[in-house]
Amino acid sequence: MIRDGRDVVASLKARRRPENAHAAVKAAAARWARETTEAIKWSEWDAQKALHRPGGNRHILLLRYEALVANRSTTLKQIFNFLEEDFDETQILSYSKKRVRFNAIDSIYAPTIERGISHDRLRAYQFNLPLFDGRGRWRQMPPRGLSEEDHRLVAADADFQALLRKLGYV
Repeated sequence: MIRDGRDVVASLKARRRPENAHAAVKAAAARWARETTEAIKWSEWDAQKALHRPGGNRHILLLRYEALVANRSTTLKQIFNFLEEDFDETQILSYSKKRVRFNAIDSIYAPTIERGISHDRLRAYQFNLPLFDGRGRWRQMPPRGLSEEDHRLVAADADFQALLRKLGYV
């Protein structure tokens, strides 16, 4: 899944203590550029390999978070079709009503810096939430969004900016 890198940076920054915020912004921008580039590379590789597979089936489906949020039902149908699974919209879209555990953690409380934000605790909490619209979160003021200094840091990252342009985010 690909998401606007600025929103990814804002999300990752929000998990860090304020004194580490600028380092977190730089690291998050580099991480997004690296991981998104790899996802695109593997998707393109898969598309080439699919040309030689019986039936031309692809093994990688690259989606955009923004499409999932904007057109939830259509995007989920696309995923289920790719997986060759039946799609029951009522059951799928009501998933958040049934509590689930992640790595043996059952968390109904939002992780905070004070409680500790471990990856597993955060995922356990998020698994039990309905899908929310986090598009454009980077435009908000801190702590949710990016500060003016954060904007300067990501603007100075040439790889980050080039990838945002390639993907049509800017």
